[in-house]
Amino acid sequence: MKVCEAAEIPVQQPLVASCLGAAYASVGRLDEALQLLESAVKDTASMRRMAGQAMRVAWLSGAYMLADRMDEAETLARRGLDLAAESKDQGSRAWLLGILGDLKARRSPLEAAEAHYKQALNLAQEFRMGPLQAHCCLGLGRVYARLNDVEKAHSELLKAAELYSTMSMPFWLSKAKAALGALS
Repeated sequence: MKVCEAAEIPVQQPLVASCLGAAYASVGRLDEALQLLESAVKDTASMRRMAGQAMRVAWLSGAYMLADRMDEAETLARRGLDLAAESKDQGSRAWLLGILGDLKARRSPLEAAEAHYKQALNLAQEFRMGPLQAHCCLGLGRVYARLNDVEKAHSELLKAAELYSTMSMPFWLSKAKAALGALS
């Protein structure tokens, strides 16, 4: 960010700001994350350089969800799906569907969460997006556990744990193992 600002490279600022904002969101620095992500989405739109905008919107939607701003997160995720469709950005579409799964998993009916996770998982498998595949399996496992379908929950959580283990993602592996332990 400092290099972009010092060198006056405005066209790169939204890219850098959105990546930094997504990183901040993942470690709980939500105020800083939201400021950077909102700015990146706005600046990109004002420059009319929409490449990558669907992913920036996905990161902002995810940050809103982490900040417990669920309605804004869902509205933005749906807007992101439109952007992804316009730009034929299937990777961002997959992430946005996963975010909608996460959002719907916090509300009823849970079947909507299941549908979004399955759509995201299909795209993630098609495009070999390992982390998203694992996240979708974890989400599905949690949904099935809440629906008292222990067999499906166990199967999805095992898949998530295997994927996280294979990709050396210990933080998320611990989440999958905890969910598996809660089934017992």
